[in-house]
Amino acid sequence: MAGWIDFSALTGTQAVAIWGAVTGTIGTITGILGLWLRFRHQKRDQARLKCEAVFDFEVSNGIPRPKYKIVVRCVGRRPVTLDAIEYSYNPPDLKNRLFRRRLWRDGKFRNADDLSRLKPVSLSEGEKKEFSIEERRVAHLDKVAKVCVLDQTGRRWQVPWPSSKQLAHQTRHGELDRIEEESSHRTCKVVGYYLKDNFYILAHWNKEPSNKSSFISRTFRFDRKDAYERKMEGIRSNLLPKLLAGDIEEIT
Repeated sequence: MAGWIDFSALTGTQAVAIWGAVTGTIGTITGILGLWLRFRHQKRDQARLKCEAVFDFEVSNGIPRPKYKIVVRCVGRRPVTLDAIEYSYNPPDLKNRLFRRRLWRDGKFRNADDLSRLKPVSLSEGEKKEFSIEERRVAHLDKVAKVCVLDQTGRRWQVPWPSSKQLAHQTRHGELDRIEEESSHRTCKVVGYYLKDNFYILAHWNKEPSNKSSFISRTFRFDRKDAYERKMEGIRSNLLPKLLAGDIEEIT
């Protein structure tokens, strides 16, 4: 049959040559596989950190407060001791921006938050730590160009940082409306605010007309501003007067 080798017709020398070619190929493949496994094992044994910037918010009484943080995860088998989080800023003038990397190397437009001033921060495999971005930096995040986590060996682990457009979107928040009214038996506060892509209304009132210390809250979320505005106008002109007059017991 075509394609099959008749080993009975081969000379001893030919058979040995074919056998050597087969075993040689197997040996080559085995060697490559062994090298790959050794490389993978060695890489896993090295120090490795995965870092990210997270832009979260805490909302209290309708007021969004930034809770920005740097999250550091140890994804290698070797423990890593952290030293600092380093922020590099864009120089204010265009001329210096062209040479910003050289300026950063010279220590200009760059400073760090010390992570080990109280006690060493060490991460083992699978562990993570969260570090709040200090308030003094939050006001100048739009000027940050690069963020790195430094370990005690001097190695820099880069934190992926959003572009200025992405940062503006991820940190977008603010108050839109605020209404505070009171009648003889009820107090009510309504706050409207936006957070990233969404709009919110928080309504807060005392549940029982005779008890102004027992409050209930309700939050409404909208993905379009026009829907938010319609709901806010309905609360302002219709629901709130009825609630204060005692005609209804809640804002829905």
